[in-house]
Amino acid sequence: AYGGLRPALERLGAVPAGSSPAAIPENPADPTPSPVEPPPAGQDATTQVDAVYRFAHASDDFKAWMFESLGKTEYSPFVTARAMDQAARQHGAMVEWGFFSDATLDGIGSDGDDAQTDREADEDGFCEAEMGVTFEAETVVLDSATTDNASQGNYVGKIRKEGAVAGRIDIGDDGKAMVFVGETGNQRVVYSSGETATYSDGDGDGAAMVTALLTLPQNALPPEPSPKSSSDDAQKTADRALFQSVVSGTHRDMLSPELADVLEAAFLRQQGDSELSALFERAVVSYQNAMMNATASLF
Repeated sequence: AYGGLRPALERLGAVPAGSSPAAIPENPADPTPSPVEPPPAGQDATTQVDAVYRFAHASDDFKAWMFESLGKTEYSPFVTARAMDQAARQHGAMVEWGFFSDATLDGIGSDGDDAQTDREADEDGFCEAEMGVTFEAETVVLDSATTDNASQGNYVGKIRKEGAVAGRIDIGDDGKAMVFVGETGNQRVVYSSGETATYSDGDGDGAAMVTALLTLPQNALPPEPSPKSSSDDAQKTADRALFQSVVSGTHRDMLSPELADVLEAAFLRQQGDSELSALFERAVVSYQNAMMNATASLF
């Protein structure tokens, strides 16, 4: 196919003699990449991954892990991560890929068990339901790849939207994925059916988990109270106490002419609150009566 071009390039040392180009899909968005040969001399694993799919925000360590499964079409962390990355982009979010640690996930699954055991329990439960059998518990020995990845962190992706971490992604060496809600904690994403996601959903459902996280209200993070709202609450409490003290006649400056200005300022701050507006009107009546009673003896 190369005619006399390749021998000429080999003689010049531009390409290694006898090597063949790595097979990558023509369309980077193709969900089933062709098997990829080891990178030619001078071309590292990171470059190979970028040639197949460009993760916009990913560490080199993460890309090196992706390369290990680049040629797989089933049970592939690469296929899962790519689908989840694309789903995040479709919904105006991005994924920061790497190896991260979270104390709330460190050795803890959704039910308080070991994270690896938690994943396997999901898968066993799925198989038991499908096959109508029950598996006996057995000791699981982690392979070297799983152990190596686990030592670098216990999740591999932060889903960010509008500057906040909406969720975190865990992907096993078998391509099974999980999305946890928020920046911390072990709350799993929930589907529109109300079912909580499990690792046994399969590598193809990683994108569905990301979509559920970013589109369903049950997976939305509660808004954090702003400092302004806390300040407003404190002012509302103080103004309510002012009105009540005047209504009861216990305010220390009950007969002070300046109290009228203080009451008016509080009313202007709280005039959108119907309860405090009504309390203000009662306070004004009490203040007027107190002033009238105090001046009646002068005539």
